[in-house]
Amino acid sequence: MMFSRFRFLSALLLALIPQMAWAQMNVNTGGLSVPRMIQNVGNVLIASGWTVCASIFIVGTFLYIISIGKENIQTSGKKMMIGAVIGAIVIAGAKGIMNTVLFFIYG
Repeated sequence: MMFSRFRFLSALLLALIPQMAWAQMNVNTGGLSVPRMIQNVGNVLIASGWTVCASIFIVGTFLYIISIGKENIQTSGKKMMIGAVIGAIVIAGAKGIMNTVLFFIYG
């Protein structure tokens, strides 16, 4: 039993040695700095958020228009449109906060 554990641990160690060597290599980032990476990720998330808000607003508008005489569908559409507008305001605020924080941290 002890011998099988030793074999397992030695095989695991031999498997991890190349990964440890690769982890110590320098990787060329092409001049991309950490603040620029953070800003790029934030911009992608914000653009995705705008897309989601616009999609929800369009679906809410569609529901509001086709709800002829059906109060529950009309209310759902109205709530979706209001939620999408609130989400867009939150996203705009997040963009401003992200830019301000990055400016004060990284100059």
